[in-house]
Amino acid sequence: MAHGESLHLDLKPSRRLVAGLLSAHAVGAILLLPLTLPLWAKLAGIAGLSASLAYYLLSDGLRRLPRSVVGLVLRRDRDEGLSCEIRLGNGQRFLGRVLGTTLVVPALVVLRVRAEALRLPRTVVVPGDALEPEDLRTLRVMLRWGFRAARP
Repeated sequence: MAHGESLHLDLKPSRRLVAGLLSAHAVGAILLLPLTLPLWAKLAGIAGLSASLAYYLLSDGLRRLPRSVVGLVLRRDRDEGLSCEIRLGNGQRFLGRVLGTTLVVPALVVLRVRAEALRLPRTVVVPGDALEPEDLRTLRVMLRWGFRAARP
């Protein structure tokens, strides 16, 4: 929901992202099987893929981990840039700037934020089904047309 020059978003779990993560990790595991590697190497690869799947399902797909992004507030700055407050599942908040490496397509937004308190930029995956349709449209318009991107 937009409030003046800011946009407040509460992210929901995403069925589309869960399906995509399951598919990609399953394909990875299947592609390991015909390789001419020792059995222990294949099992280690499948264990690594399983751990990756579990983490990203809980973190980004279902948004259940304490460090999962559960909310965003985007604000226009005086210099026509865009600031972003990231709210985590454990209640922590980080303020940062939206980077020009942010990806905006109809079904997905990959938001890149350089947070002041974090060493590396934070990537927030926002699938189309994680927001109400009007909020997603407003986010896409704001990111695509409503600001000059900060440099990474």
